[in-house]
Formats: sequence, structure tokens, C-alpha cells
Amino acid sequence: MNTFDPSSSDSAEAPLADPARAAKFGLPFCLQTFRERVEQAGESHPEMPTDLVFLSRLFGHVFLRMEAAFDTLMARWALSAASWLALMVLYSRIGEDVTPSDLSRVLFLARANVTRVTDDLVRRGFVHRAPSTSDRRVLNLSLTEAGHAQVTEIMPHAWDLHRAIWSGVPAARLAAAEDLLRTLLQGIESWNPLPPQTFAPVESE
Repeated sequence: MNTFDPSSSDSAEAPLADPARAAKFGLPFCLQTFRERVEQAGESHPEMPTDLVFLSRLFGHVFLRMEAAFDTLMARWALSAASWLALMVLYSRIGEDVTPSDLSRVLFLARANVTRVTDDLVRRGFVHRAPSTSDRRVLNLSLTEAGHAQVTEIMPHAWDLHRAIWSGVPAARLAAAEDLLRTLLQGIESWNPLPPQTFAPVESE
């Protein structure tokens, strides 16, 4: 976890692809094997940025494992990580009009996935879905009393999981972690930018 601070002397002296560093922080078998294969490929292709290839895979693995951790937690309430985030968006915007397009944009989910998530939440009585009073072609979503109660019940458990995930990162390094991730995101956006509407307010369905 200490790899979040790119300015630390430890990070500067030993790249993640170094075996000693991998042993220090521990790697699951799949990542250890991937690292070894990348190093083997790098012997035949010296121009290959082996450290960056491994870091990209490590980042993707961390994201998948974090998502899986929230899926596992939310399964206690027969929810998923995506449905929990949808509930949180609605919880944070009580009294405001929220459309499926809003959820799709905020959660970065395809509309088909948003429909599946909201269908389940509506069926379970956590979310109310109704045509907009200003444009009946637009559907508005809102949290029901049951949905509000479900969110408040889950919140302490979700916060505990966030703390557990980040427990290995000293508080002093959290700002550096955010800076690193934001910089990485900017690099991705410069190569494969998202459509402008991803960041612009959604006016209608």
C-alpha cells in the first residue's frame, strides 16, 4: 500500500516489478505470475516498459478486488456494489429529480445496467419511479422510506469496509494517493477521452 507515495525514497529506489519489493508487499499468485511473464517478455523486448505494464495490471486488479469486496458486503442485503451506489446517489439527492441518465453518468454504468439495477430496487420497494411532471417521457427516481432505512442501516458497515481497505495507507499519504490517481486518470483521458456529456449536467432523458 505504501506504493501510493511516488516521492518516497523506498518507491524511488525499488520499482514494483522488483522481486524484493513484491515480496515485501505480497502479491497473489495471479499477479506474481503475470509479473514473471512480463519480465520474461521484457527480456526479448528491451523497449517494453515492464514496470508500467505491471503497474497497469496491478491497478486493474486492485479495482476489481475492491469492487468484489463491496459486492460481498452488499450481498448480506441481497444488493450489489452498483445498487448500493445507486441508493447512495438517491440518498444524497433527496428532493431533487434524478433520472436513469443521471445514474448512468454518475455511476459510469451503461443504461442497460442502470435499468437492471433500478428495476430490482423498485421491485423491492427501495426506489419509486414515476414520469416527470414536466415531461412524461422522462422518468424520475426517488428513494422511498424503506430505501432510506436500508441506506442508513448499511452505512456503518460500508464505512468500516472503506476503512479496512485503506487501513494500510498512513493518513499522511492519502492526499498523495489521490494526486497519483487523479494524475493517472488524466493520462488515460488524454489518450482516450470520455464524451463531453459524461461531465455535463443531464437535462433530459
